[in-house]
This record gives sequence, C-alpha cells and structure tokens, in this order.
Amino acid sequence: MTRSHGPSTPAPPPEKTPSGTPAPPTPSGARVADFVRLVVPHRAALAWSSLLTVAAALLRLAVPVLAMRAVQREGDRPVLLAALAALFVLQAGASSAGAYLLQRTSESVVLRLRNRLVPRLLFSRIGTHDTRRVGDLLSRATTDLTLIREVVMHGLVDLLTGTVTVVGAVGLMLWLDWRLFLLTVLPVTLATALVFSVLSGIRAATHRAQVSAGFFASDLERALSAIRTVKANNAEAREAERIGRHARDSYAAGVRVAALESLVSPAMELAANGSMVLVVLVGGLRAADGATTLPHLVAFLMAVMYAVMPLAAIFRTAGTIQKGLASLGRVREVESAPVEPGAGEAAGSGGPASAGRAAVPIARPPGEPPALEFRNISFAYPAEGGNPNPALSHVSFRVPPRSYCALVGLSGAGKSTVFSLVERFHEPQEGRILLHGVDVADFPSPQSVRARTALVEQNCPVLHGTLRENLVYGRPDATARDVADVLERVRLDGLVARLPRGLDSLVGEHGCALSGGERQRVAIARALLRKPALLLLDEPTSALDAVNEAALAEVVDEVSASCATLVIAHRMSTVRRAGRIVVLDAGRVVGTGSHADLVRGNSFYRALALSG
Repeated sequence: MTRSHGPSTPAPPPEKTPSGTPAPPTPSGARVADFVRLVVPHRAALAWSSLLTVAAALLRLAVPVLAMRAVQREGDRPVLLAALAALFVLQAGASSAGAYLLQRTSESVVLRLRNRLVPRLLFSRIGTHDTRRVGDLLSRATTDLTLIREVVMHGLVDLLTGTVTVVGAVGLMLWLDWRLFLLTVLPVTLATALVFSVLSGIRAATHRAQVSAGFFASDLERALSAIRTVKANNAEAREAERIGRHARDSYAAGVRVAALESLVSPAMELAANGSMVLVVLVGGLRAADGATTLPHLVAFLMAVMYAVMPLAAIFRTAGTIQKGLASLGRVREVESAPVEPGAGEAAGSGGPASAGRAAVPIARPPGEPPALEFRNISFAYPAEGGNPNPALSHVSFRVPPRSYCALVGLSGAGKSTVFSLVERFHEPQEGRILLHGVDVADFPSPQSVRARTALVEQNCPVLHGTLRENLVYGRPDATARDVADVLERVRLDGLVARLPRGLDSLVGEHGCALSGGERQRVAIARALLRKPALLLLDEPTSALDAVNEAALAEVVDEVSASCATLVIAHRMSTVRRAGRIVVLDAGRVVGTGSHADLVRGNSFYRALALSG
C-alpha cells in the first residue's frame, strides 16, 4: 500500500529591491497583549515592582500638598520640611527597589525566550534552515531579544506607573483649580496628537532596521565562514561593499527611527512649557485678583510638572513598545516555524530534548528483512514560485542486511536526496521507506530513526572544540577503549600522537586545524563510534589519498559484515567493492546489480564506469 506524505508548504519568495536586495517583509501583527502573556509567568515579581513604583509615584504626588502647607505655614514648618525629606528618601528607595526587580524580570523574560527559541531552531524542519539564513536567525536571537528586554524593563510597568501618576496629578489639579486645569489640556492634547501620529512609523522603521541588521549578520557570516575562498578570489572589497550596503540600510532605518523619536521630546516640551506658561500667566492673574492663593498656585504648578513628566515617559514608552513589537513579531516567526514530528514539546518548552534520543524498541517483522527498502518513492523539493522541483520519481531498491551497497549516478541524479529521506530531513510525497522492515513513518520521531543510522556528509562538518568532543559527539558515553579502537580503524591514531594535547587538542573553527582528509576520517570515526544499524557514507573517499582510501575500504568492508552500509560514490575504486549497486539517473533507478553485471547489461552504468 502506498502512503502519501504531504509536503511542507513553501514560503513565498522574498520581494526584491531595485538593487537586488530582498525587501523587508511587512511587520507582523504582534500586540501589547503578546507582551503581557510573555510576562505572566513573572507576575509575582512584576506585581512587587509595580507596587513599589506606584508607591513611589504616590509619594511623589504628596510633595505638592506638603509644599503648599509649608508655604501656607500650616503646622510646624521644620516638621513639614522633615516630612518632605523623608518622602524623597522613601520615594527614591521604592523606585530603586522597583527598578531592580524590573531589570531582573526582564533578564528572566529574555532567558525564557532564548530557552524557547534555541530548541525551536534546533528541532525545526530542515526546510526552515534551507529558506532562512543563519545570520538572520542569529539576529532574531540576539538583537531582537535586546529590544524586547527594553520593553519589559522600561515599558509595561512604566506605562502602569506613569498612568497612575498622571491620573493622580490630574485629580490633584482638578481639586486645586479646575479652571486652570482646563488651560493645561490644550497643549497636552496637541502634543499627544503629534506623538500618536509617529508611533506606527517608529514600528515600521524599527522592523526595517532589524531586518537590515539580519541581512548584515547573514552576509558577514557568509563571508567569514568562507574567508579562505574570499581571499583566494580577491573578493574582500566586493564582500565589504555587499555587507556595507546592509549596514547603510540599517543605518538609514535607524536614523528614521531616531528622527521619529526626536519628535516626542519636543512635543512633550511643548506640552510642559505651554502648560506652565499658561498656568503662570492665568494663575498669576487669578492670584492677583484673589480668585486663588499663592500656595494653591505653587501646588498646582508642581502638580502640572508631576503630570507632564510621567506623560512624557508614557509616550517614550509607547515608542519603545512599538520597537519591541516589531522585534517580537520577528521572534514569533521563528517560534511558529514547524518542528519535526515528536519534537514539538521539547522545542516549545525549552526543556530537555529527550525525544528520540535513545533507540525506541520497534516491533520488526519475522525473518530478516532488508536493512533499508525504498518502495515507489517520489519526492519534490519546494521551489521559488511554489512550483515543485522533482528529485525522485517512483524509486524502489533494497539494501540487504550486513551488506555494502553503492549508490551511483551523475550529479543531480537524486543520491543525496535518498540520504535526506532516510534521515527524515524531508518526507516523501509518495511511497514508503522501511528500515529493517518497519516503515520510518511508524517510528515515534525522526530522532528515533536517526538513533539507528549514522550519516557522514560529503563536506564532513567538524565542530569547533577538541578532537575528543568531535569524536564522541554522537555517543557522549563512549569509553576510552571505544575511541582508541575507532581511531585505529580509520588511521587517525597517528594524528592523535602528533597533536600537542592529543585528543584534547582544539581542531579550530570548522576544523581548520585539520587537513581535508583528516576531517573526513574524523567524521567517519564519529559515525562508526555510534555502532549504527545502517551507515550512510556520502563520498567517503573524496578527500583521501590512495593509501588512506585503501585503508578506509578495508574498514568499510569490516563494518559491512555487522551492519548495512550505503555509500554514495563516484570513484570506481569505491564502487567496484560494493556487492550491490543502485544506479540513479534523473531521479529514477535505471539499474541494480553487481559491478560486473551492470557493466555487461547496463549501457548507462558502463559509460559511468568508463569515465570513472
């Protein structure tokens, strides 16, 4: 029976600017409510912080009343002055404690986001990494989270306390002199209208700045990760110009944000100065006419100051929130990326990612089924514009247990796609893949499939760290004897003896301290150390000399006696050793058999053999 797997929906291609640079996407619909949900787990700390800052605001509002009484000489003036000093001290202490709690909470929120984001990135489907650039993803986990931290640290609570202060000051002004209060409304209303008109522009400009920063990080990572290629092609100046364009785009967007934000302070100065001038002029006339008293006028002026200053903070906070919303939208795009089956809980919680870490017992059919079987597999990669790009079409073949099988064909024939499907990096649109007689779709997760296989990629990635860390990367519990055995099998024991710190020597970024052949043997040793049931080797001898190629061939023959080995190979010296050969051409199987049988009966393979 054929099982159909739905392909993931391809993302629409990014728009291009006239210079060819992808245009920033439209800001996503993050809302203030999303920030509220973000801080709900920290509600206790936020509640205490809010309580302290609100108390500080209320203490500040008591100052005008005490000042009025001191001017009126109501009560003992030294006592009133002492009370004012005590108020200032209490207000400063409450503000300081509230600020500390708030900053600690903001760091906790960022930590939670990072703990959610990192597993999400690691557990996300390969398609996410195929369509998004590394530098942009790093930017979302760094600079975007910094802006979100600013919102939590200076946003929500400031909004609350500022509102409480403004409401309290307004109530005080109404109590002191409602006529003077009406005069202050006009300049404040004009300033408020101006500020609200620029808030949406701040969000859009911030989003563009963050996107440009992502492009900048992506192209810088692109150049630095291939720095030898850059230098070998004298491309330093071209790369600097390419990266510089993104830096200038980010600068222009940042300047736009600064220009819009710069309107907030003058607007609030207009409100403050206009209110003060009107209160002084009109209030002075009213005091001269006896309609009010000088103490009331002094208290009212202080209340105006206490209302306008928090109002300015509220508007600045509104601008910060707009910037944070743009960043939160970018983070949510990553959090909404699809994850592999069985990994959703670990990717969403940021907790221990145990899904598929160990080999889960799977009921096998009776007898000894093939180690790997493709049954009528068809697969197409999503392409730009949504048109599928066929890679495999009705492919069927078997890899017997404890065998050495080669996969051959011209470049683009679909050989690497076969490996991607076995490892469940992608899912076929049609057909079934069986591992030891069990459909891989019946395994609890892709990780449980990979626990039974080991893949050696063509570019043989070596991670920054020590040689030991790279060798035991797939099997952290390997013993020293296990490591020594595998080093001897792949002829790396001589390298270890030459290194200054042996296995604890650093291999450099991307393994730059090792030769190409040494990196290849490290990758093979890492795979063998896992003792897989199915070993997948992608061009394992491409970077080896004749002596080490012959030695590795002996290792592969030895490994094949205990587990199935499927090798993508172009060198005929590697292909001839295979007991079974699968020939691919344009995504279809055009022949299977031994080398001798295929040379005799398959013209396509015969041409490959003659050219190799």
